[in-house]
Amino acid sequence: MTYNDVIKRVKKLINDFAEENRLLRNEVEFSRKKYEEAIDEVITDFNEQVPRTSYTIDNFPSETCLLYGTAYWLLQGKIFLKSRNFVGIKDDGIYINAEENIVIYERLRLYLQKEYERRVNSWKERYNIEQLF
Repeated sequence: MTYNDVIKRVKKLINDFAEENRLLRNEVEFSRKKYEEAIDEVITDFNEQVPRTSYTIDNFPSETCLLYGTAYWLLQGKIFLKSRNFVGIKDDGIYINAEENIVIYERLRLYLQKEYERRVNSWKERYNIEQLF
């Protein structure tokens, strides 16, 4: 896979297309640089988990690990950003949470994290077993 391949598939997974993001003024939520950074973090994380490996984007062994991991990493960063920029507005007894969707992001992040970790653990277990034979 290439960065373009992974970015295209993750964009489809999380529906990050400008025409779908009316509240973002028809912009994508994540830049290409953010996608590439997330992909690199996933590859590093995967390689550092036992048994240690040395895969790159060119020979990464599990597309689903890479896709779910990248989406998870992107949302993790977005949650940190939303937490730092959290603002509540109160006017005439009415309270508005300007970052109310942070809860939705957190739920999605947890789902993606569990899927990523499950898939990585499964792959690493199979890899360990194969190394025995």
